[in-house]
Amino acid sequence: AVPLLSRRLGPRITWVIFLAFAAAVWSSLAVIGGGGAAGTAMLLAARLAGTGATTICYVASNDAFPTAARGFGVAVASCCGRVGSVLAPLIVNLMPEEGGSRMAALATLAGGGALAAFGLSRAASESS
Repeated sequence: AVPLLSRRLGPRITWVIFLAFAAAVWSSLAVIGGGGAAGTAMLLAARLAGTGATTICYVASNDAFPTAARGFGVAVASCCGRVGSVLAPLIVNLMPEEGGSRMAALATLAGGGALAAFGLSRAASESS
């Protein structure tokens, strides 16, 4: 579904949609909590959005960056993702559980990512 959506809307807009959807779900979870069947469904929706955003990242980088910088940038992003997956459980355990602060932190990160992806342009790849 991600490649089809990317072909129809373009990779940058698809990336923004996935990140914005993740931010909206995490924000909702921060407010209402993640208990019950509705909370589980929302957590799965947020996971779907995160997976879609990760998938489209590689396609969107082809349009946004010149060839010389693209390989290095994707390698650094992949490395940071792997380090983040190791450190995330440790950092999350340091955060307080009350008040949805974990969900609010994830919503903030996803929203910031959506704004950053929205700022990308095709101009860089066209100049290479």
